[in-house]
Order: sequence, then C-alpha cells, then structure tokens
Amino acid sequence: MNDPTPPPPAAAGPPAAANGSPSPPAESLAEGRRRRITEARRQLDRYLELGAIDPALTLHRQMTAVGEGWRLDPPRLQPIVDYLRAEKRYTEATPLLVDLVEQLQQRVNNLRLTLAQVAVKKVDQPQLAIDTLAALDHRLLTTDQRDIAIEMQGRARRRQVEGDLGPQSEIR
Repeated sequence: MNDPTPPPPAAAGPPAAANGSPSPPAESLAEGRRRRITEARRQLDRYLELGAIDPALTLHRQMTAVGEGWRLDPPRLQPIVDYLRAEKRYTEATPLLVDLVEQLQQRVNNLRLTLAQVAVKKVDQPQLAIDTLAALDHRLLTTDQRDIAIEMQGRARRRQVEGDLGPQSEIR
C-alpha cells in the first residue's frame, strides 16, 4: 500500500523569517535578562548625564519591580538621592538612602577585613586588627567574611598573648 502523501520536508537550517532571511537563534532567558539590564543601565546613565532625575527614578522603579536582579551602584544612586533630598522628597529618598548606606558599609567591611588580615599576617599589629574588626557591621557580612573575621580575631588575640609573654627565658 502506497501512501500518496509526500513526507514532510527535512529541516534545513534555521527557519526563515517572513522576509526570507534566517531567524536569529532564540535568546536564552539569562541573556535576555542581561541585555535588558544593560540597556536599562545605559538609559539610566543618559538620564543622569542630562540631569533628568525623575525619569531615572521612574526607570529604577520599573526595573526594581521586574525583579531581575536590578540594583543601582553608589555612583548612580548618589545623584538621585541628592536630588530627592534637595527637593525634600524624603519618603522617596529613604529606601534609596538605606540601599546606599548598606552598599557603602559592605565596601567598608571588605576594607576592614583586608586591613585586619594585613595587620595580623604582614605587619604584626594585633591590636590594630582587633580594633578594626570591632568596627565591622556583622549584619552585612557573608558567611565567608564572618569566618575570616573570626579567624583574624583569634590570630590577633593569640599574637597579643604571645607578645605579652615576651621571649621565654630559660629556667636555671
């Protein structure tokens, strides 16, 4: 029994678009997200360069609402916060100020951890390490950062004890 229906054509490359040109490959979700964030950052930077803070703020709100990992870094946040404060729009400025303080505090924490490591491991100043670690905001530390802080605190304390004992004299 012969089937009069011809077999379907074999796929030969990517499907053609309506104009006959091949369609571009499908964009992955992650690539699309990165592209949207990159485009939004470029647009936000243009707004900030022009001093168009309200459109920048609107774009920021839209991107935040989408929830694709959008976060403004301090150099982009600062002019928006400054503008809102100058305009006495404190309700709008408050969450941005909180974000700014947290980001800057994270940078300060990283610097403090680095200073503590140098003080303990390189320059033998355990008290400097202890004082530096005491100023850390532990709420903003990652697990790895907490581990480093605990390790440096222990090393600094041990070094202090060793230094207080001084060189061991021989008992005669």
